[in-house]
Amino acid sequence: MSRTQFHFPSCRALVLASGLVGLAGGAFAQGLVSTSGTVIAAGGTVSPDSSGMPSASQTFNTGGALDTPVVDDAGNVMFRGRFTDSVTPVTTFDDRAYYVGSTGSNLQLLVRGADQAPSMAAGILLRTVTGSSSSLGSTCELGPDGRTFWSSNLVDSTGTGLVVSGTDDYAWFGGPIGAQTMLFRRGDAAPGTVGASIANSGFTGQTQGINRQGRVYIYASLTGGDTTTTSVMNN
Repeated sequence: MSRTQFHFPSCRALVLASGLVGLAGGAFAQGLVSTSGTVIAAGGTVSPDSSGMPSASQTFNTGGALDTPVVDDAGNVMFRGRFTDSVTPVTTFDDRAYYVGSTGSNLQLLVRGADQAPSMAAGILLRTVTGSSSSLGSTCELGPDGRTFWSSNLVDSTGTGLVVSGTDDYAWFGGPIGAQTMLFRRGDAAPGTVGASIANSGFTGQTQGINRQGRVYIYASLTGGDTTTTSVMNN
């Protein structure tokens, strides 16, 4: 079944529905849907481009196309969505994107898989090497003031060694809408350590966040330097 994202401006609540909406409270919940609910996106509907205009050939997939959303204080919603293209075939390299908006009419594409990585050297792309999975993390964060925080795999399309697989092929990005930038990268020095570096490549809703000043945090695996890896404990 398809999924639909709803936004209720009056109470800052967001609901993912699969076929139908069900909330505790019976008539109260039904009243919110009918009087304040705004459909942000739905499977089978046209997806927007980066300017917010409806795409001429792309539509959101039905059945699990919209990943878990996040919302800021102004009511803007951010989520990763999967789409099909009736003109240009898409693959797992480029069939997902992050979207941001408060209504279906102002929703816009923020960044798409296989795009040039924001603020990084030309030729570093947001994609995986094999294409067996999406480059963009399924979860993302949206600060109370609207700043984004998300992550992606990286590849070097130039073949000149800009990215080394397993070493620095994952990065975290964010910033105000329209000014996305790379924040840190796999292989970067881990603050507060003696010579250790960030080793993991992943991003989940339970292990990262962003506040209204744009400060971010992550839970990261480390390697090298003063890192110890034993069966008893590690740091």
